[in-house]
Amino acid sequence: MPFCHISLKAQKPWDSPYPKELRTIGDHIRRRRFDLKITAQQVSRILGVDMDTIYAWENDKYSPRSCYFPQIVSFLGYEPKTETRRLCGVEISTYRKKYGMTQKKLAAILGIRPGTLAGWERNRQRPSKELFSKLLALFADSTLLHENFCYSND
Repeated sequence: MPFCHISLKAQKPWDSPYPKELRTIGDHIRRRRFDLKITAQQVSRILGVDMDTIYAWENDKYSPRSCYFPQIVSFLGYEPKTETRRLCGVEISTYRKKYGMTQKKLAAILGIRPGTLAGWERNRQRPSKELFSKLLALFADSTLLHENFCYSND
């Protein structure tokens, strides 16, 4: 405007990577790391893992193996409560084999790629909530699932 010579300048706010909810072990680790103002590399040295592993945990690519839990609990200062229950890959594989299905066949039933199913069976990936529900519905009549779930850190 010709009569107003004011210009405002400010940095654009960015989405904070600080977790709003603590649902996974990775969320707990990321929050503690930010609270301590340390890098993922420093956390990796503390926990005795590779820096890429820290990023994978924090980004929920996969969950820590149970052998790392003593170090994680020590780092956090408490035992985290999480919502990371999921089907164990062996349970998916056992179901598939019991009914004589190939990965390709079960993947087609679920509407996913066989490689995705292979990742689930190896516990390297997790199904989305929608696909998890499909799996549970598929397994509903099966006696393969002991207590229906398996903790991701088992």
